Amino acid sequence: MIRRHTDGEVFSVRAINHSAGGGRGPHRAAFATVVAVAVATLALMAAGCGGSDDGGGTRSKDGAPATAGKSNVIEIRDFKYFPPKASVKKGESITVSNVDTADHTITASDGKVFDTGVLKPKETKKLTFDEPGSFPYICDLHPFMKGEIVVQ
Repeated sequence: MIRRHTDGEVFSVRAINHSAGGGRGPHRAAFATVVAVAVATLALMAAGCGGSDDGGGTRSKDGAPATAGKSNVIEIRDFKYFPPKASVKKGESITVSNVDTADHTITASDGKVFDTGVLKPKETKKLTFDEPGSFPYICDLHPFMKGEIVVQ
């Protein structure tokens, strides 16, 4: 039996031994255990592999990834930016919050427009945008991490 707890993270596995009372003996019990472990492993792998490539953030009513909106927050967790694309109005600020276990940055891809510097876990920094435009950014420490800030 495989049971997924409500937090979505913890699984328990219990093999059911059908060999008692005239079954096929210990081989059947061993097979049931192997099957239970294999199913649990697949379930854990599936739980860790989300089907979405939008960073897992919330979605707007039309199904598009949500942007920073009224809260104007970019959260760094699991080596990703949430939301991956944020929008603010000219003159507004975005608070960058590192809730990951590793150091990260938000650095303009051109390296000139903005840079938070290294944010340690649990650190935050505020970025203010005075010019409209689209500003792609990366993490200097983990260049595979990418995002974009759109200033209107």
